[in-house]
Amino acid sequence: MSTHPFTKYSNTSSTYWPPGWDFARYARATPADNAALSDDERAKMQAGFREALGEDGVAEMARVVWCEQLRLMKEKKAKETEMEGGKDGGERRPPPPPPNWMRVWRKRYWGQGGRWGFVVFWTAGAVRRMMDDVAVGDVGGFEEIVREIVEIPFEAALEQGQSAEEVDEARKSFGIRWVGVSDEGEGSKGEEGMVERLRARYRSMQEQESGFFLPVFLVVSLSAVESVLSTPESGEGKVGTTSPRWRSGVPFLLAVAAEEEQGVVNDADDDDQETNGEKVWFKPVFRVAVEVLIDELWPVVEEQMTTLGRMTRFVQRAEVTEDVQALIDEKDGLDAIWWSVHTPPRHMRKRRGIFT
Repeated sequence: MSTHPFTKYSNTSSTYWPPGWDFARYARATPADNAALSDDERAKMQAGFREALGEDGVAEMARVVWCEQLRLMKEKKAKETEMEGGKDGGERRPPPPPPNWMRVWRKRYWGQGGRWGFVVFWTAGAVRRMMDDVAVGDVGGFEEIVREIVEIPFEAALEQGQSAEEVDEARKSFGIRWVGVSDEGEGSKGEEGMVERLRARYRSMQEQESGFFLPVFLVVSLSAVESVLSTPESGEGKVGTTSPRWRSGVPFLLAVAAEEEQGVVNDADDDDQETNGEKVWFKPVFRVAVEVLIDELWPVVEEQMTTLGRMTRFVQRAEVTEDVQALIDEKDGLDAIWWSVHTPPRHMRKRRGIFT
């Protein structure tokens, strides 16, 4: 019988607790609790976490606690909604608000017969790696695994009570256009040359169905292949609708900006901090968790809600020629994998002063 990761932690998770505090209070601390805790006591508690769990253990505990807090918030909201529904004399409650991807899909594609989705390029090295894999067998088997994970948001929408008819239409009109790319000249041109060849190929395809052409396209690299093949297809490790976000060791693809210059372009002598910040934040290539391609990445780039500079502020730059997944570098404070346009939980915790 499986246990929730949250139950692994207790008062032994720190060698020091401020007076009146324990793990239960820490995990459910209110803004008032945090404000009442002195800097000295907070520092002692943080040191206690590191002594008991180590740096990596503290980061994992923080992720689990954040997910538990989100779960409790959702439960509270669901109960409040249920209670409100009971006051209307048994009338049928309206469906919950649609997820963001469905709202955008309704506006742009619902009932219009158009198709939507992503263009995904295979690098030649990734194809060769797949041909050597006995378990999956071939490129087609890999693509089926990826598609199953990509379509998780459709299942989540049904579980949330969205219209089955709408979800079915969205699923049928969604597609992934897989495109192979040769490695001719790849060795001499390196990363920059490979990215430019992919962009040129992408531009040459844009006279086709417009619903597939976004400010970014996707790439299956050697590192992406390894991330997918190392993901369990059954058991607790299988990716599903309840899998927590911002966890480590997840399947990903690379996202590549269709153009090198994105968002704000300013003069060299422009000293506007916000503008220069976006130029520094911008990552032309970055890793995206496969399970959030539809519900997090797609609506943002489809509607162009923000610049890619702002969108990639908290994620590391990747390379289409990389053969292994880079680990999070605590020194630069950036995440290895992109999960959302919103600020990652660990950065939010730092703002609140819970962790160093």
